[in-house]
Amino acid sequence: MLRPCVYPIVAIFFASATPALAAQSPRECKPEYLGELILSPDSNGRSMTLQSPYAFRDKNCVTWSVRKGAVVDGASIPRWAWSIIGGPWEGPYRNASVIHDWYCSVRTQPWKAVHKMFHQGMMASGVSSAKARIMYLAVLYGGPRWDELTMRNSRLLSAEMRRVNPEVFEAMSSANASLSIGNVTDAEAKLASAKTAMRTNGDQFAVASLARNIALSKNDKATASTAIEAMVVSGVPDDKALASLQFERARLAYEQGDFSVAAQNAQNSLAANFSEDAAQFLATLKRQNPAAVGGSTKSTPEFEPTEIEFQRLANIVESEDMSPEQIEKLVDDLREPSRE
Repeated sequence: MLRPCVYPIVAIFFASATPALAAQSPRECKPEYLGELILSPDSNGRSMTLQSPYAFRDKNCVTWSVRKGAVVDGASIPRWAWSIIGGPWEGPYRNASVIHDWYCSVRTQPWKAVHKMFHQGMMASGVSSAKARIMYLAVLYGGPRWDELTMRNSRLLSAEMRRVNPEVFEAMSSANASLSIGNVTDAEAKLASAKTAMRTNGDQFAVASLARNIALSKNDKATASTAIEAMVVSGVPDDKALASLQFERARLAYEQGDFSVAAQNAQNSLAANFSEDAAQFLATLKRQNPAAVGGSTKSTPEFEPTEIEFQRLANIVESEDMSPEQIEKLVDDLREPSRE
């Protein structure tokens, strides 16, 4: 059985999704981790759950805090780079990876600041300067980016609003159990109960998910589509989940013969997170019904990172012994068309 991983560091602090900004001062702090990094492997074999509050204080005296119960999966470090730089849980940079992963998930701070914090965190963890620069290149080149609007909305949708209330969770569990044995009537009764208990965005997402499952069990595609829209607008799904939901809605619309809605949702799915399935779906729809797609948005992203190109850039960084600032310029020049 996998046991919780414990990595001792220093002091104790309180947790938050937004870095605590120190008073305006020209002074610098010694970068350091605060708290004890205790990670417990999740049953899915991919993610880890933080068992105690944890934080990193950067050289500008900004504290980047992560709350107990946060779930991280290392996705902020591009998977295609793992074969070159190692996985997110390997080596001394796991501490920085946890903080970086959390802030790439909640997106309450500018992406450049989050990636820069990752570099400082690696150096504080004892990662070699050469290794830290290559890791920094990886997240700048292929890591997540987000705009000001996303950041503002993420701040509004706090962890508290993502929470599912016990009353809703209990009704959900009971309803899903009823669905699993084909008792749709009881599941619908539990759904009605869950609706009256909704308070948070997390509640809305959970209840809409249950409504979708019930509708699909009855082959009610119109109601399922409406429920998926409620899941989308809850603000809870990340880009990948959002793309998946919108693609599902596109397929439902297609099956109902509503090709324009199908095309719009396929385009929205591609805008959220590119996938070959959605791109092929849209291409097929365009061949079958050109009028439905019309002058669609691009079905491919402006920038698509590749392992081969990353290796080339890593070679440049190493051979020229580039500083973090030079790495930033290297990536900015490359990604100019898609910069935010």
